[in-house]
Amino acid sequence: MLRFVRATHNSASRIRQLQSYVEYQKHIRKLDKKTVVHFTAPWSGPCTILSPRIAELAANYPDLVFATVDVDKLDDTAVSAASRVQVLDSNDAYAELIAKPSKTVVYFTAQWCGPCKMISPIYAQLSNDFTDIEFAKVDVDELDEVAAQAGVRAMPTFHFYANGKLQNSLGFAGADPKKLLATVENLGSL
Repeated sequence: MLRFVRATHNSASRIRQLQSYVEYQKHIRKLDKKTVVHFTAPWSGPCTILSPRIAELAANYPDLVFATVDVDKLDDTAVSAASRVQVLDSNDAYAELIAKPSKTVVYFTAQWCGPCKMISPIYAQLSNDFTDIEFAKVDVDELDEVAAQAGVRAMPTFHFYANGKLQNSLGFAGADPKKLLATVENLGSL
């Protein structure tokens, strides 16, 4: 049974406030330490009750990494954290990914895009269902050069690659879950 003990020093400074999914990937997924991530919402009663307990744990378990994600601010992070979607954070990462001799889907999105928020959980689920295909996401506001180079004019936009080559006939813009599933299946059969 886990016993909560009073914190003896400032534990809040030990809890990382993650501000983006890219930060989540960099600081959490790549760490070689056991990590506790508290996905929270300030309006949630159970979350407000649990937050001080997380602070106590952070103070009493210095060998663990503690982080928190406000799901209202970063709702996409909570969904993406449980998926295989790679969030691309540089032009080089994008160039490397699309040059690979594999099958890849690249999803161009923006934080302010309503249809993107609707399709994101579906895209995340597809990444878990189609493990022989790589799935990536590009935030067009963070990587505007990549979006321009790819000819993205609307969000969401999906590009499909096979063996390092863009499959123009498969790409599309829009948040159509059935079309996305069918196109991912088509890519898988190439």
